[in-house]
Amino acid sequence: MVNNAGTAAFGTFNDMEVEQWSQIIQTNVMGMYYVTKEVLPYLIAKNEGDIINISSTAGLTGNANTSAYSASKFAVIGMSESLMKEVRKNNIRVCTLTPSTIASDMSIDLGIANKDSEESVLQPEDFAELILAGLKLPRRAMLKSAALWSTNP
Repeated sequence: MVNNAGTAAFGTFNDMEVEQWSQIIQTNVMGMYYVTKEVLPYLIAKNEGDIINISSTAGLTGNANTSAYSASKFAVIGMSESLMKEVRKNNIRVCTLTPSTIASDMSIDLGIANKDSEESVLQPEDFAELILAGLKLPRRAMLKSAALWSTNP
């Protein structure tokens, strides 16, 4: 299972409306919780599985105007690590990935990437390669976390 749904908005802590903060937390944290809560019993019964939770480099360090998004992505990291420690005994691997900007509809809409940014930001296929590499590991091995950055500053 890959938990990749997310939303973002940027603005100062004081200027961002409570409703927008709540929407970011609901989508990025509670969305992951609800999906995992539904799927986890099947993985436990099967005694095997992979859960890949997508956070962000914004979940590793906060930045100005990203408080809501960063808070949600920090929460994803904490929830993932706790879950990983709970379900390892069930042969379930939980991995948290923290990419920098990927050229996606969301990043384009936010103005942090554009459709012609192939050389300056990560592309979806770059990130897919990382996910596949983790899944290809033998079942005895688990990629706990990984950050993927563009080579361009």
